[in-house]
Amino acid sequence: MIIKKIVSVSSASAVGLVLALSPMTSSAQEVYNFDWLMKMADSNKDGMVNKAEFLAAMSMAFDKKMEAMKGMPDGAKMMKGDAMTPEGLQLLFKDLYVGP
Repeated sequence: MIIKKIVSVSSASAVGLVLALSPMTSSAQEVYNFDWLMKMADSNKDGMVNKAEFLAAMSMAFDKKMEAMKGMPDGAKMMKGDAMTPEGLQLLFKDLYVGP
């Protein structure tokens, strides 16, 4: 069952970069996984992620999560200006790592 989910998410992750740039509505629950992150981060498509690609991917994920938190009822607790509180950062980490 997990393999089917990963395969279906892998297929969808081919357009991960486009989706990552799309605004997320407050009602949407974004699910990240390793395949999605790898495809999004590997901008030169060499099968590896260098430091610059990694930082760009994390920046994109940060910005996307900040935008999503603006629409959350408790979003004010998770961000102050353009910075995430520890609670907001923890939520981003939970989104990025959904477990094995």
